[in-house]
Amino acid sequence: MWKILVVLVLLAVGATALWVNAGRAEGPAIEIGGSTAVGQTGEIAVTVTAPNAALTVFEATVVQGDLRAPLYALTPETASDLSVDGDRVTLTRPVGKGVMPELKAGEAQVVVTATRPVLFGLREATATETSTIEVRLTPPQLAVLSQFHYINHGGSELVVYRVNPPDSESGVRVGDQTYRGFPASSADPALHVALFALLWDQPLNTRIEVFARDSLGNEGSGRRISWPPTSRSIATCAA
Repeated sequence: MWKILVVLVLLAVGATALWVNAGRAEGPAIEIGGSTAVGQTGEIAVTVTAPNAALTVFEATVVQGDLRAPLYALTPETASDLSVDGDRVTLTRPVGKGVMPELKAGEAQVVVTATRPVLFGLREATATETSTIEVRLTPPQLAVLSQFHYINHGGSELVVYRVNPPDSESGVRVGDQTYRGFPASSADPALHVALFALLWDQPLNTRIEVFARDSLGNEGSGRRISWPPTSRSIATCAA
């Protein structure tokens, strides 16, 4: 009888040790990548590593002040959004004011929590990782330098302008047509020129505007500039 009691005690001790050790198990490894700065657009990539890619919880949230904007929450319906490769689970999500209108300029945090089952699913191990991103919402600065812009139906014209940051995508939009701008001086990277046309089949009142958009998708709004009565008008983007 005492042997049975000893076996039961040993089993109880072993089970207790397993339970305690399972509670101390490390949660999934979390790596947050993607954009370190976002504007109107951006992207966050998250990689979670767990045995057999088994996760019971996977949540990603953007936090800024009182804002809690969910990026992802694992459910049977959203599981197909994940890319699984062995033990690795990868998630990519767009981030920026375009998809989160409440975002403001400044710092924000991406908070990711993941949980994996341990001890045959009787217990769970959780990990949380946080990464800081910068939210930039200031559009590029534009200044048109050329004074007057004459353009005939089916003709072309040249505009000279300055843009900051100099590496912004810029040029002229004529209705649904876009004409790329190019640096005009190696000594002044901000100085650009763009050659554009008013096509023969475009209406005479087609809107013509200079634009600039940075790598984060920030773009200014158009405003009219002065022009002589015999020319078409051109708009320039304002901050």
